[in-house]
Formats: sequence, C-alpha cells, structure tokens
Amino acid sequence: MTDPILLVPKALRNTLGEEGAEALVSLLNQANSGGRKFMEEFVSERFERRLMEETGKLRLELKEETGKLWVAIAELRAEMHAGFAGIQEQFKEVYKEIAEVHRSIASQTRWMVAVIIASVLPIYLGLAKLIFQ
Repeated sequence: MTDPILLVPKALRNTLGEEGAEALVSLLNQANSGGRKFMEEFVSERFERRLMEETGKLRLELKEETGKLWVAIAELRAEMHAGFAGIQEQFKEVYKEIAEVHRSIASQTRWMVAVIIASVLPIYLGLAKLIFQ
C-alpha cells in the first residue's frame, strides 16, 4: 500500500480551505490507490499471460525432445539387436568348430587306443603261450 499524501501546500490549503484540502488529499489518495491497484492487476494479468505462453512453448519443446529421445532409443535397440544377432552367428560358428575339434580328438583317441592294443596284444599272446604251455 502506498503512503498517503499528508501535506497540502499552504497556498493551496488557503485557497481550498481546511475541508477542501482534506477532500483533495482524500481524492488524491483514492486515485493513487486505484491507479496502483489497476497497475498491479494489469501487470499481474500480463505476467500470467506471458507465463502461460512460455509454459506452452516449453511443453511443446519438451514433447518434441521426448519424441526425439524415443526415436533415438528405438534406433539404439535396433542396433543392439543387430549386434546380438551377429554375436549369436559368431557363437554358432565357434560351437561348430568346437564340435569338429571334439570329433577329431575322439577319432584320434580311438586310433591311439587301437594302435596301443595292436602293439601290446602280441606281447600278451606270447606271454600267455609261454605261461600256459
């Protein structure tokens, strides 16, 4: 609230009289108060309107940025799925190679056992002949 007008110059007070000077002070105080109230309302309405405009712009911008973010996430997911598919293919190849190595080791082991048996068997047969004769 504004400070009321307290002083009326002496020349004006003499011309208006005591009652007129008080009425003038009252009128000026009312006008000042009304003007201030009008100005506060005007500024407040203008501020609210501007705030609503800026908030609307911000919401729109936020929606746009959120949309861009979702697109980027979708692209990243697609890249990840493609990468994982490639890794799975590589693992399939590794598993095939491991299976081939396993078959090769099994085959070599069978041959080694056969060679050992073939080389040791005549010795056992010879010993058996000597023992059982």
